[in-house]
Amino acid sequence: MSDELAKVEGHIGLYRDEKTQAIINKDSASYNSYIERRQALRNKRDEFENLQNEVSELKHLITQLIEKIDG
Repeated sequence: MSDELAKVEGHIGLYRDEKTQAIINKDSASYNSYIERRQALRNKRDEFENLQNEVSELKHLITQLIEKIDG
């Protein structure tokens, strides 16, 4: 990696490597916070999908029960 890093205007902790033009994040606290938020969002999405599956299964079981009672 090049030692030539330039600050990215308007962004704290972001630098551009002048040789490769890559953006480098030197703010590890912000990065870790982002990772935690992303994981929390994934967990909520997974929980929601599990609830949807359980409701679907309950609907199916109720339908089967009604069919047995009527049949």
